[in-house]
Amino acid sequence: MQTNKVAIVTGASKGIGRSVAQGLAEDGYNLVLIARTESKLIELAEETKAYGIKTQIICADITDFTSVCQAVAEIISTWGRVDILVNNAGIFKDGTLQTSNDDYQELFYTNFKAPLMLLKTVIPFMQKQKNGYIFNIASIAGKTGYSGKGAYASSKFALVGLSESLYHEYSNDGIKITAICPGFVATDMAKGAPISTDEMIQPEDILKTIRWLLDLSPSAFVKEIILNTAK
Repeated sequence: MQTNKVAIVTGASKGIGRSVAQGLAEDGYNLVLIARTESKLIELAEETKAYGIKTQIICADITDFTSVCQAVAEIISTWGRVDILVNNAGIFKDGTLQTSNDDYQELFYTNFKAPLMLLKTVIPFMQKQKNGYIFNIASIAGKTGYSGKGAYASSKFALVGLSESLYHEYSNDGIKITAICPGFVATDMAKGAPISTDEMIQPEDILKTIRWLLDLSPSAFVKEIILNTAK
């Protein structure tokens, strides 16, 4: 199935982002892939050619706000539309009060400000179209604080709060915004988790969740989804 629709995926080179990008390519979406590792982006772009879609890559640190947002805006302007934004890129650091100011800043720049800047770039295009879907990949730690994880949790709480506010602000414009809040997902970020990889949520589960949401009727709006493990 080939369409003229466009999806932007951050943190696309591995884990959740890679799985979602591959699935959206299979579903016929043209892709804008953003990540830091050029070789992995090129590899993914080559794989998606099999689906007959167009792919553009932006190799950059997501916290290079000006250059990333300019590149995204130029691509959207050239292609004339943007249908999906998957704000997936994120980092994890242990600690709460003992977390250094530099680490706090890195967490908030990556997990909150980078998605915010892309939202500022993308939403005006979606408003012109009067439709679009934004998926903010947050965390169960954006709903519940955990001992020793306060720095990370606060950055994800911020993203969930922003996502909920935008959900209310832009629903009447036909823009759907959902925060997806998973527990442990079997990615590099979950190394050292107290459960095995087999007991974790799989990256493909996030793709399946997004596909289900996209398949709902235009009148169905979902503010957030929490996915958790048994342990």
